[in-house]
Amino acid sequence: MSEETTQIVIPPGILSPEIGRKVLISAVIFIIATSIITQAFVQLGGGPRNDDIDLTDQITHSTGETHILEGLPPFISSGGVYQPEKTIFTIGLSLSGMLFIVLGIDFGTRTHRLLSVAGAKPWRRLSNVASTVAAIGAGVSLMMIPQYPFDVSLVAHLFYAITIFYCSFFWVFFSHLARSGSEDDSLTWRGYRISTLRKYLLLGLFVSLILTIYAPPAGYMLLGAFFEWMLLLTSMGGLLSNMPAFDEGRIIPGKIFNA
Repeated sequence: MSEETTQIVIPPGILSPEIGRKVLISAVIFIIATSIITQAFVQLGGGPRNDDIDLTDQITHSTGETHILEGLPPFISSGGVYQPEKTIFTIGLSLSGMLFIVLGIDFGTRTHRLLSVAGAKPWRRLSNVASTVAAIGAGVSLMMIPQYPFDVSLVAHLFYAITIFYCSFFWVFFSHLARSGSEDDSLTWRGYRISTLRKYLLLGLFVSLILTIYAPPAGYMLLGAFFEWMLLLTSMGGLLSNMPAFDEGRIIPGKIFNA
């Protein structure tokens, strides 16, 4: 059979398609709901949440200046400082992290089997490995970050936060590279191709990543917080765009993986 006419049936993963979809949707719901609920406490709870937070002693490169926040900023991680939202924050992110690890391994397995059957080029296989590692890194960091609230463990908190930011981007990015071409014109959402939507989400994810990391140190705290929320939404949208990976049995042309 010629390369042009070779067809491939999408192989299964570790999870069944039904369970895989439920795990993906549950993980997204857990992390978004946790972020919104805990932020509502931050904004409406009052009390110590409005008090100044002195971070001077935790900033090791201090030049003698004081570093004081006037109340909790509207970052997602502000929900992990005070009770009762801290408990919700810890449970929600820990559950999301565990589900992300499971998803990362399952996605990686599905893509590995698909690329093996297709005889894909090495760069696709490497992209799949990078995507799986990023997924596991994001999951582990989501489980760890509630243990290090920024008001008492700023350095460790920033380490896990930045790890989550970068791993979220690279998970979606490398997954897209590994599987690019496996989603034909029939896979659409509201008339738009899934693969095209993911490209736009990746662009938004990258812009949000850069501004989330670099805006706060430049003094633009609210801008950084806004783009952290955009980072959350675009990364979750990027993960949901991988839903076709669970379409076991769908037939695709084999030649697309030789590009």
